[in-house]
Amino acid sequence: MLKWRVFLGVFLVALTAAWLWGAEVREESTGIKFPELRRVTHDGTDVEMTCLGVGVRKKFIVKVYGLAFYVEPQYRTELKRQWQPKYPEVKKLQNQEKFFRQLVTGTYGRRFEMRFVRDVDAETIRDSFRDSLEANMPDLNRNTALQKASQEFLAWFQQQVKENEALIINIFADGTLEAFHNSTKLGTMTHPQLIQGITAIWLGEECISDDLKEDLVRFIYK
Repeated sequence: MLKWRVFLGVFLVALTAAWLWGAEVREESTGIKFPELRRVTHDGTDVEMTCLGVGVRKKFIVKVYGLAFYVEPQYRTELKRQWQPKYPEVKKLQNQEKFFRQLVTGTYGRRFEMRFVRDVDAETIRDSFRDSLEANMPDLNRNTALQKASQEFLAWFQQQVKENEALIINIFADGTLEAFHNSTKLGTMTHPQLIQGITAIWLGEECISDDLKEDLVRFIYK
């Protein structure tokens, strides 16, 4: 009987894992579906990422891309353990700037996956990122090393992104930053301060959209 229970437990765990890997999260405004779990390869090792939320980036009233925010499962567990007792409702957590500062400055694996609903030229993408970096890093233009790193990052984006294509930014706990246009790697570097600035594009005090910022964490307690 004991062996049968052990077998059944293992089977149920495997079945649950298989279901989760096939699960999707839908961004309602654009209809874009994102996997609930992602597996990202870094230094020959697979890193699992779980979706904390999805939202839409709008320029005025025009939809530009759907965005999914992923973090490592163990980090999500740490966040829940820390914040859920204080703010059991996600709506109250979304009003806590200290929580978002933790997401910006923390050392953990994360992924921003943008799926575009219209064509956007490379200059517009670079300008949008540049404006956000300058807004969230006031010392950017006074810090030569940081400025050089940001210029290198912006230079990765040289191609138009077309409708139904993706831009992906992966950030790993060891400080590695990399970006992809679909499956094509655009570049990689290590720069902790710039990583914070990039994260702040969507999650910082001067983020590009407060509504999007809130949406990117709305699944945190699930």
